[in-house]
Amino acid sequence: MKPPFPLLTVWLLAAGLSTAQTVSSPVPEALRTAFKLDPFYQKSVDASGLPIVSSAKVRDQAL
Repeated sequence: MKPPFPLLTVWLLAAGLSTAQTVSSPVPEALRTAFKLDPFYQKSVDASGLPIVSSAKVRDQAL
């Protein structure tokens, strides 16, 4: 009997896709002010209340 790795992989990918968030560009001014962010940070995404910021060079899929 083969292990269920393909099924597990599909399930994990589906779970990841369902939690995808929209990337904001530019970073909202309220977030920039609250965390005193440098202009280097150009993109942001909210991960269940945790702000994640990046430079403009990072792909949206990586966030």
